[in-house]
Amino acid sequence: MKRRLRFLAACLLVPLALLGVFLLWPEPLPDIADLPPALAALGTRAVHGDAAAQRELGNRYYERDGVPFNLVKAHGWLQVAARHGDAKAQLELGQNYLLGNCVLGKDPAFLPWLNAHLPFGHIPDARERSRATGMRWLRTAAEHGYAPAQESLARINFRLGWNMSMPHYLAEGRKRLDKVIESHRQAAAHGSAEAERTLSLLYAGGEDLPTDPAEHLKWLKLAAEHGDQEAEYWLAGYCERGVYVPKDEAAAFVWYRRAAGQGHIEARGHLGLLLARGHGGPKDYAKVVPLLRQAADRGNALARIAMAFMCLRGYGVPQDETEASKWWRVASKMIVMPWDVGFEATRLASDDERKEMDALEARLTAEQKAEAQRRADEYLTSHPH
Repeated sequence: MKRRLRFLAACLLVPLALLGVFLLWPEPLPDIADLPPALAALGTRAVHGDAAAQRELGNRYYERDGVPFNLVKAHGWLQVAARHGDAKAQLELGQNYLLGNCVLGKDPAFLPWLNAHLPFGHIPDARERSRATGMRWLRTAAEHGYAPAQESLARINFRLGWNMSMPHYLAEGRKRLDKVIESHRQAAAHGSAEAERTLSLLYAGGEDLPTDPAEHLKWLKLAAEHGDQEAEYWLAGYCERGVYVPKDEAAAFVWYRRAAGQGHIEARGHLGLLLARGHGGPKDYAKVVPLLRQAADRGNALARIAMAFMCLRGYGVPQDETEASKWWRVASKMIVMPWDVGFEATRLASDDERKEMDALEARLTAEQKAEAQRRADEYLTSHPH
């Protein structure tokens, strides 16, 4: 009897010991040799255990912000930050793993890394293991009280409940959502622009949440007026397209300019395109063109299209048809993939704008075309993404 009890105790203790070794074993740190001098201090903080610095470094590798795009290092640093208890990193890592089927193709070195770092070894398919890992990190962040993670779980519960006809998932989603809304209302009452923006997104609805356009727009405007750059960007888009509010490109220009000034890359692309279409004026060129060029260098398709028209029309830069052709060729090499449907980035321009660039190409000489292609190739070599 004693032997049997010792055997059972060993069967329980050995797996627990192995689990403890796994959890306590230090996570290997990604290499920081490619960091430019401007980011050396950030790299040092990350190496010495600063979770916020580790998260920022991971995001920079993913967003090409001052460093080359590297999905392995992006996920590696996010994972280190998440293991150090950074709830925002846990949420971002969970979301990235849940979207693993969308990011695997961007970096050929990522799939072997993913297979080596995913738990749930009993699940043979890497994408299914990626989703299971994503859910684990989301739950971890939610258990730490991080409201955006609780919101994500609420959305997933709603989606499972409706798509799979499982009432208990709907009930769990409603319970989580009520907690999130109450938490954000309390934060918004204390002037949190981020909470106001999150409330607006919760009321935006979609396939997995009820829709309340009036509440959505109310909270979005409050967040934008309080300086939340993401809310400014969303509101600008609504004004530009006439969604929820009357169409007003002048108002869109103002909101895009505010978001762009705070570093919002997508807002800079939209702002540049509106500027090239005649909104704003010469006083805006000096401020917007440097922001536009930064966004173009970081791979924003709209910014590259806008640069083509700024050069074509001489807005804020010397008028140069060869340089305009260069930027158009650079944009034409990009494939944008909204909803996993890829198309050439130049289709983001209007029909009239594409005809204008076709007319430009038709009147360029053979020498100008060759020079434009040479400049485009040179640019894409130094800015591959």
